[in-house]
Amino acid sequence: MELQNEYVDLILREIYKRLQYGKDHVSEAVEFMADLGITSEIFKEHLMSLSMDQKLVKDFEALESTVKAAFTREYNKKYAFNATGVTKKAGGKGTATKSSKGADDNTLDNDSGEEDEEEEIIDEDE
Repeated sequence: MELQNEYVDLILREIYKRLQYGKDHVSEAVEFMADLGITSEIFKEHLMSLSMDQKLVKDFEALESTVKAAFTREYNKKYAFNATGVTKKAGGKGTATKSSKGADDNTLDNDSGEEDEEEEIIDEDE
């Protein structure tokens, strides 16, 4: 469990490192999350609550609201969260979602690329 918690803080530090430089570096943070398969839900509900480094959590909370908003918009623009829990590229050709053939079927099908409702990644009020 301790090793697992060390990974959480390492991942959060890498995301924060990109965001601390402002709105111009938001896309780097989003791409880093996408490379690791981290959804907005995993980020805000799991990583932030599992972090053992309270200073790091406070640093995220202290980010400028313009950076938080840009981060949320950039994530939602590129990766919409669909009802099956699979992250997909929004609005692009050849986007992927799980097939409706069955729960155990891992086949990916093309999707229309419609964006789902926006979901905040970082709570701006905190």
